[in-house]
Amino acid sequence: MNTVKTGLMAISALFLAACASTPKDTTPLNETSVIRSEYRMDGVILPAAKVTEVRYTRADQQRIDEKTEFDSWLARQLAGDAESRTITRLDRNLIWSLNPDEETYTECPLTGCDTPTLWDEIRASEEDGSISGGEEEEEAPAFDPTGGQSCQLTPQKPVFKVTPKAKGRTINGYRADQYIVSLEIAMKDKAGRKDTNLITMDFWVAEEDEGIRSALDMEQEFRDALYNKINPDNPLNRFVSAQIYTLLANMLADSPELKKIAKQLNQIQGYPVSVKMEWYSEKNTCPEVVAAKEEKKEAGFDVNDPVGSLSSMAGGLLSGMAEKQVEKHFKPSPDKPVLTYIYEVKETSTQARHDSLFNVPHGYKLQDRR
Repeated sequence: MNTVKTGLMAISALFLAACASTPKDTTPLNETSVIRSEYRMDGVILPAAKVTEVRYTRADQQRIDEKTEFDSWLARQLAGDAESRTITRLDRNLIWSLNPDEETYTECPLTGCDTPTLWDEIRASEEDGSISGGEEEEEAPAFDPTGGQSCQLTPQKPVFKVTPKAKGRTINGYRADQYIVSLEIAMKDKAGRKDTNLITMDFWVAEEDEGIRSALDMEQEFRDALYNKINPDNPLNRFVSAQIYTLLANMLADSPELKKIAKQLNQIQGYPVSVKMEWYSEKNTCPEVVAAKEEKKEAGFDVNDPVGSLSSMAGGLLSGMAEKQVEKHFKPSPDKPVLTYIYEVKETSTQARHDSLFNVPHGYKLQDRR
């Protein structure tokens, strides 16, 4: 009996100690937009990964918590499955990036911290010799969608279509209608051979109820304030991320067609709760240039041929894999997407949240201020 009593007292003491170690949050509660979502990116040009995101937004503050899980062992070794927490404070003109594992943070201006991406790290490894063999290389040229001097290409008029499809399907609790969007971008060489990039988008759009509208109004207020601070430009922000918009802008070479596309897409009424984008690429132009590059066995990254040049980079990274297998994997195929992007909204609401959510947690150390 005494043993049981002693055990119960010990358990009670541990419980009280645990409660005492968690200080009560006494910061004020205020209405906050909360949007939970998941997106997945896959294909030839990016490592396959799933990202879960929670976005908390007020008129002049935003916090984004992301967790990235890579599918492949190689990508995990290069970048690691990671969690990021970023707080944007328009009222203080800065961004905090939190590192919960180390309990540290960086402080940067609103224009960003210029954190390198995975492919930036691969490129840096290639340039310092750990991939390409150590020879000094010239700085990469700016992206030229016309192919550069070695392969002059003529842009064709983009072909864009929006087609209403199914209606009334339930997606993650939202009743939504479907729209299919296609965009074909083509280039021709002097011999009439054509490179074709086909981008398809499958949107499910829900009617905006009062809860959705309240959360989105708060996010729009934040975006408007951010625009006044740093002038970000993504007219497709309802449908695609800034990274995907940048990809489209590069492929269209800042063509006025992109603004026309944005105008047509934004005529679709409602809230996109599910988006699937696939990019198909077929390259047929200037085969003599491709052959010359293969003969020289260049391992560098060519911005004029981002898909093709990734094969040689992968060959350097995966030295144990047969060269032909690497080339086959990275060769664009008209029936296999080089990029797939799938985005789904899981929750949209406004909730009372503590102000501490938008501050650096107590005890975190400043690692870098820029």
